[in-house]
Amino acid sequence: MISIRRAMRGAAVLGAITAITAPMPAHAQSAADLRTMADFIECKLDPQQIPRFIARVDTNAVPGLANQLGQPDAIDLGWQTQKPIEAWGVQSKVVALLSPRQMLIAIPAPKGGEIDAGKQWAERIGGMHESAGTVSMREHMNWRGVDYRKAGGGREIRLLVDQKETPGWILLGCKYNDASVVNF
Repeated sequence: MISIRRAMRGAAVLGAITAITAPMPAHAQSAADLRTMADFIECKLDPQQIPRFIARVDTNAVPGLANQLGQPDAIDLGWQTQKPIEAWGVQSKVVALLSPRQMLIAIPAPKGGEIDAGKQWAERIGGMHESAGTVSMREHMNWRGVDYRKAGGGREIRLLVDQKETPGWILLGCKYNDASVVNF
C-alpha cells in the first residue's frame, strides 16, 4: 500500500514537472514568428532570412498562420495570424503574401475611402510615388486604386489599394528585389 502511494505521488510530481517543461502547443503563435513577419513587412529582414521564413510558410510550419482562401471578403493571397502583427505603427491579423519576396500588412480603411487613406499613409512615409503605368490604369482602364512605391537598398516599400479586389483595406509592406534575396 505504501509503495502504491509513493508511486502515485511520484507520478504526480513527474506529471507536474512534465507540464512545466513541455513545449507550447504546436498551434501557438510564437513572438519570434510575429517579429519576423513584422520585420519582413517593414523591410528589416536580411536577405538570408526571407527564404527560410517562406520555406516554413510553404510547409505550414509557422504556427498560428492560416490561409484565408474561401473566406468571405478575404484578401487575395491573404493569411490570417492568431495574434496581431504590429508593423508600421498599426496592428493587424491579416497579411498578404503577393510573392515569396513580398509581404504586406492589411490595414482596415473605410469602404470607399481606401484611396484617401492610402494617400495619407504615403504622405506619412514620404518619398513614395506611383509609376506611369499605374496612373494610366486609373485613367484608361477605370481601375480604382493606388500603388505607391519607395525603393532603396534592394528593397521597396509598397502601398497598394484596390477598391475592387480588397474593399475596406489598404496593404502596406515590403518587396525585396530578386538580387537582394540570395539562395532563392
